[in-house]
Amino acid sequence: MKKLLAMLLALVMVLSLAACGTNEEPVDEPADEPVDAPVDEPADEPVDAAATYTLGMGVSASTGSSKDGLAQADVTVAVVVLDAEGKIVSAQIDCAQTKVNFPEGVLEDLTAVDVRSKYTKKEDYGMLVASPIGAEWYTQVDALEEAVVGMTGADIDALELVESNGHMVTTNETIYAGCTMDMTGFKAALVKACNDEYAKEFTADSFTLGLGVETSVSSTKAATADANGTAALYTNFTGVAYDAEGKVLACLLDVIQVKVAFDAAGVVTQPEDLRTKKELKGDYGMLPASAIGVEWMDQATAFEAAVVGMTADEVVAIETVESNGHQVPADETLHAACSMDITGFQSGFTASLTNVK
Repeated sequence: MKKLLAMLLALVMVLSLAACGTNEEPVDEPADEPVDAPVDEPADEPVDAAATYTLGMGVSASTGSSKDGLAQADVTVAVVVLDAEGKIVSAQIDCAQTKVNFPEGVLEDLTAVDVRSKYTKKEDYGMLVASPIGAEWYTQVDALEEAVVGMTGADIDALELVESNGHMVTTNETIYAGCTMDMTGFKAALVKACNDEYAKEFTADSFTLGLGVETSVSSTKAATADANGTAALYTNFTGVAYDAEGKVLACLLDVIQVKVAFDAAGVVTQPEDLRTKKELKGDYGMLPASAIGVEWMDQATAFEAAVVGMTADEVVAIETVESNGHQVPADETLHAACSMDITGFQSGFTASLTNVK
């Protein structure tokens, strides 16, 4: 037993000495080489982020050029896209100048009436020879659309106009350099567009803007010995913001029905009301005749919402069925919100593609 204790004691002493032998002072190691500071790389180019915009439409109409033997409607439309600060980032402008003649009360052949808008007519409008800057109507409108980018509705409203050769032109040098035409209708339509109560918001990283203007005189009636005639100058407006794939981001639809009465001698009576159907609201009077008990502006607004995400071709392809002489949506869901004839809306989308910017 004593031998065993002695052996254990000896083993403990050996282990203690071995442990003490490992407590050496650390050897100084050379310091690590300094690491080079990271080189500043140029920042990546910012990626365009989606932004929220507002699409607005405004219409200004006049029949002041009508006279005995002639009904004339000058209807100017503007569609604008505004940024979050209310500044114009894109604009399109057009004018439907429609004329129906009835010398001494005899109505002209309506198939001869040129119902193209001024922008659609291009050089056929014939302003070049009369322009002080040698520019056609559509070219001057292109310049005006570019010049108003960055302006707000208040800026447009504040533009000063002065008389020049019987026309009210702008004193703004930037605008006047490219557009010397009468600004009255342009200004009124642009201000309305910037303050449109039916405006639509949309979000996109890019978009294009299209405007369709289509006029018809087919509802015109000749005067008789017992009743006045009516020059019915109806124009449909279609403003659409499209995404890069041609799908509808937002759209606005409206119609103006200008009616100039004339008697059997061709004497005209100027219309007192030149509001569009949306501006007329309940005064348009569709409610009693509506199959779904909804006024025109609300049905149009429902159609505008329904086609978001479609292409123009898909809008045109919406199936319709005949109902009381009108082509109405065959789709039950759409018909429940819009039971009107939609063929004018559909053709308007086709027209909006003719001048997408």
